[in-house]
Amino acid sequence: MKRKRTRKTPEIELEAREVFLASAKDKAVIAWCPECAKQTAMDSPERAARLAGNSVRTIYRWVETSDLHFIETPRLLFCLASLPEAAGRN
Repeated sequence: MKRKRTRKTPEIELEAREVFLASAKDKAVIAWCPECAKQTAMDSPERAARLAGNSVRTIYRWVETSDLHFIETPRLLFCLASLPEAAGRN
């Protein structure tokens, strides 16, 4: 009697750690901030600058010094939860 060969299918487990929700251009979106380790409001550099009462250049400077959290998606988004702390440090 011949034995029938069976193939084992490899199992792959994936864990999603990033969530991005698309929204209107001028509105904040809810997305995963890896630095905060939670979902938070994210917005454009222009809007973040307006909310902080600073220039867009200042927003980018805060990113360079790791004071302001951000994610790269089709557009660059800044974590609004980290904005008050970044503004307070500078």
